[in-house]
Amino acid sequence: MVNFIEDTRATRALTAFAVVDAGSGLVVGSTAFRDLSLDDRRVEIGRTFYARSTWGSLVNPVSKWLLLRHAFESWDVHRVGFRVDARNARSLAAMRRLGAYEEGVMRGHRTAPDGTRADSVCFSILAHEWAGVELGLLARITSPRIVPVLGPVEMSAAGEPVTTPLLSVVPPVADHVAEAAGQAVGSVTALPPAVAL
Repeated sequence: MVNFIEDTRATRALTAFAVVDAGSGLVVGSTAFRDLSLDDRRVEIGRTFYARSTWGSLVNPVSKWLLLRHAFESWDVHRVGFRVDARNARSLAAMRRLGAYEEGVMRGHRTAPDGTRADSVCFSILAHEWAGVELGLLARITSPRIVPVLGPVEMSAAGEPVTTPLLSVVPPVADHVAEAAGQAVGSVTALPPAVAL
């Protein structure tokens, strides 16, 4: 995980975030904005991975909600894209559950970590689709099945859940990454200079 985070920090085309469990303070994964073009009003979310212990939890839905909300409401993008390895059934299912539109497959698009050529499945959410996607995410985040994990959930006057979050998306230490983010995403806070992973 440390090498992945260091490689991501070195790539200025990315704004990468450590995903931190608010209860334990442990880093449980990473996600990133990439290929941001404010002129074209588009960005991608990718390079996302989480510890197996978080699979099926609220980590991915909450992270996606924070990033999507920032992209659509702060940056006013028209399009958020996603590229998923065609062999990754879990991530493909997560994109479909999110409500992202499946656009197609880019064949032989990239070299996978194992050295083979990998196809990428492209998904997107457009600005006019965001309200519906957000409702779906909020329903998952605040569903009665999940409330015991979160604690009591109340809805604010703006219709947003008010509770103690399970996690926060935290930018990595590198100043250029925090600077590139422009402004906070949800409850984003800077990591201290020394972070033990």
